[in-house]
Amino acid sequence: MNNRILQIKDERGLREMDPDAIDPDEITPETLDHILKLCNGLWSHSGDPKQPHAEISGGLCSDGYVNLRPVLMLTSMCALLAKCMVHTARKRHPDYPWQSIRWVIGSDHTSATLSYEVARLLKAKHDFTERGPDKTQLWRRGTIGPDEVVLQVESLIASGATAKAVRHGLRTGNKHPINFFPAILALAHRANFWKIDHIYPIHPLRHYEIRIWDKAQCPLHQQGSISIHEPQHHWSQLTASY
Repeated sequence: MNNRILQIKDERGLREMDPDAIDPDEITPETLDHILKLCNGLWSHSGDPKQPHAEISGGLCSDGYVNLRPVLMLTSMCALLAKCMVHTARKRHPDYPWQSIRWVIGSDHTSATLSYEVARLLKAKHDFTERGPDKTQLWRRGTIGPDEVVLQVESLIASGATAKAVRHGLRTGNKHPINFFPAILALAHRANFWKIDHIYPIHPLRHYEIRIWDKAQCPLHQQGSISIHEPQHHWSQLTASY
């Protein structure tokens, strides 16, 4: 099964894949990377100073880039990766009463479709926070009961700011304290920390070791590599051969 996935050569092959026909245990780091690369969702610098590098939010330089939106736009991949995340989480928490989860909530907006698919698999209610001013995430869609368990699902955890904003928005926008599931599920993780609020562990399907520097300290800049701002919109420039 792994070989069949690795033999897929384009986005169309992913789009036509039946997620129900794939065993979650067969989505290895290698196959997941292959899926992301076919969707222009994963890039890493080769080390060649002639190759450009990524400029991410805040003007920081990076030797890698993860862009999950084009992957999750494919409904087959969104369903498959959600299935893998639930499968992995169940193995990590084998004794947890999963039927107690009443809500699955994601952030606005890349995580919204992924969290929906997780909610569908868990037969839970689904919603997502709304992006507010100054990168806040707002909850104003209703009331979560004090005994209703909330599972937070994120597509990518990088700085952790969005994940924290979701939790803050839920807490401040709800009438009752939030009863969170004892972990956060993430599709990808490239942070250097593994907990939110110093309590809740992050369970990613895939972790990426990606280095980040201020522009003045960036060794790639110092070697002559140019930075590509908003690389998700300039993918051909980022990945061009020199």
